[in-house]
Amino acid sequence: MNPASFVDWIESRDLPTTALTVATAALIAVLAWGCPDRTKPDAANEDAVKAHTRRRRIRFTVAGTAGTIAFIVLLVWSPWWIEGHHLRDDKGNLVASASIIVTGFRTMLIAIAAGGFTAGGLYYTREKHRLERDQFKHAQDQFKLLNLNA
Repeated sequence: MNPASFVDWIESRDLPTTALTVATAALIAVLAWGCPDRTKPDAANEDAVKAHTRRRRIRFTVAGTAGTIAFIVLLVWSPWWIEGHHLRDDKGNLVASASIIVTGFRTMLIAIAAGGFTAGGLYYTREKHRLERDQFKHAQDQFKLLNLNA
């Protein structure tokens, strides 16, 4: 298939716009759905804990799926949406540097996603360190109480 005819085929479809709109709407809905439910359930009530865990799992699954779809749509079609006027000459043919522009744009999207995953990993590490520090302090306090009672 000729690259120019492939680009024409991509531009003639409204699938990317529809997929991006649906994925964005799903992400917004998950965020709006998750904001009111910040409180943790009572640990003594097993049913509430299970329901809370199930809701969280569903939210993460929907958000992950919508985010993945949005990322793939952006990765494939956003160079043509944003840089499309630089990719064609006056006759409508692809310019020689089209592949460089598209590759550079896609590399930028991958770098942004990698930065997001890195930030998420740093947040997770910080929270895990905080939890372990609190558990260590609690264990030290228990050891002090044991020594005082002996």
